[in-house]
Amino acid sequence: VAHIVAPLIVQIMEEIFKLMDQVGSDELVATLDVIIECFPGQVSPYAQGVCVRLADSFVRLAQGCDEDGASEENSSLAASQCCSAIATLLDSIKGQPHVFTSLEEPLVGLLTQVLTVDASGDYAYSEYLEDALDIHTYLTYYSPTISTALWTLFQPLAQSFFDWAVDYLPNINMPLINYISRDTPGFLSVPTRTEVIFRIISKVFEADFSSDSDLVAACQLAQVWVLSCAAHMDKYIPGIILLIVRRLQTRAPKRPRARTAVFKVCAACLLVNSPLVLLTLEAQQATDKLFQLWFHDIVAGEPSTGPSGVPEFTRTYFKHAADKKLCCIGLSAILGVPPESLPASVRNGLGYMVAAILTFLFDLDRLIFNAQNGKDGGETATAATAGQGGGEDDDVS
Repeated sequence: VAHIVAPLIVQIMEEIFKLMDQVGSDELVATLDVIIECFPGQVSPYAQGVCVRLADSFVRLAQGCDEDGASEENSSLAASQCCSAIATLLDSIKGQPHVFTSLEEPLVGLLTQVLTVDASGDYAYSEYLEDALDIHTYLTYYSPTISTALWTLFQPLAQSFFDWAVDYLPNINMPLINYISRDTPGFLSVPTRTEVIFRIISKVFEADFSSDSDLVAACQLAQVWVLSCAAHMDKYIPGIILLIVRRLQTRAPKRPRARTAVFKVCAACLLVNSPLVLLTLEAQQATDKLFQLWFHDIVAGEPSTGPSGVPEFTRTYFKHAADKKLCCIGLSAILGVPPESLPASVRNGLGYMVAAILTFLFDLDRLIFNAQNGKDGGETATAATAGQGGGEDDDVS
């Protein structure tokens, strides 16, 4: 059937769009979505026109004003399906970054409507935020550059978070991270943007309602921000460390992924300016407590038996290579500080720090060995170097 349909794709899509102008049916848009997914080669040359039509259809359907009086619910479903079809189209052309530039105008307009208030001060399109963020992520990741038009969405995106979309931080994170990592000079060119990122992170760390999954998202954002803007972080590192200390003191995360994420942010700050981190910890009288928790988590695990019968430990925290590498480098940065500049508590605990670094290096060596030998033991360490610790469920909720 595909070879029969392929030459007629353009005509079929045109007829579907005509029907969509008359009937707000999510099934029609779903059909278009399937066509885009199954025939990307035939559709991509017409990507701009398809995007314009889908964006226009989204606005009309989201307003629930079909000419034939279709129900508001059907229109809402069809509008959501329009966003899904746009995301499918963007995915099909992600290997052609130059095409994204021609799609910015209609899509930035669509995203602006979702992310801003209407004349009455309401977010009229708030129910489509998750779909819109998928589109936003594609644009900020696959476009050749972060254009001025795309940057106009940064503040509305952040404002939506502050006004009502706190629960969407994992989705909002993706375009925010793309802005910071793909156009760091552009991000830094407007000082209020760095303030916004710090406010987002602070809101999550300090809020009583924030879950461990929210904390993971905030830590991911903080980590990218710190490492991407390393030369400009001295103003913010003390504030970030203070947020970490307070969270660990008041509501320390219990889930392994969240605890790992918090210490990775600390490691990133140490890598950027370890003397400033240590100075901040000393001012809060939190140096001992933070490193004790960190060193405990580094060796925590559950006993197991390796493939050859050798006793091993499955690590509870810092399970992945990226976790181990960042923490290892962050802790190693402390060793580069002149001894006379180290707080006494850190100086006295250098042996533990070296042991923690060696543990990470050993674990990384095991990961490489197991990967090369096709073993499923990449998150284990032999009992000789692993400390005792209780395991926890790695799910984040």
